[in-house]
Amino acid sequence: MKQLTEQKECDRCKKATNIFTMSWFNEDFICMTCNDEEEKHPDFEFAKNVEVAYTRRGNMNYPGVGYPGKDGRISEELKQALIEELGL
Repeated sequence: MKQLTEQKECDRCKKATNIFTMSWFNEDFICMTCNDEEEKHPDFEFAKNVEVAYTRRGNMNYPGVGYPGKDGRISEELKQALIEELGL
């Protein structure tokens, strides 16, 4: 995994920046503009709930559900499997 201190551009939009946050969907370091867009994604709350559930189980290295793209969606099969596994 890359170090945040080495980061000079957003993993998602590739624009230069020195302010980042971690995506709730995956391990991308994203700029605040991309973070704002991510928070509008219809699967955002689900991705966040999955991350929190894994963290509560002690898994601090869960890679995320995967970013489906701005207009994509997390598959229903993956959602159902995670709901059953994590009791969401």
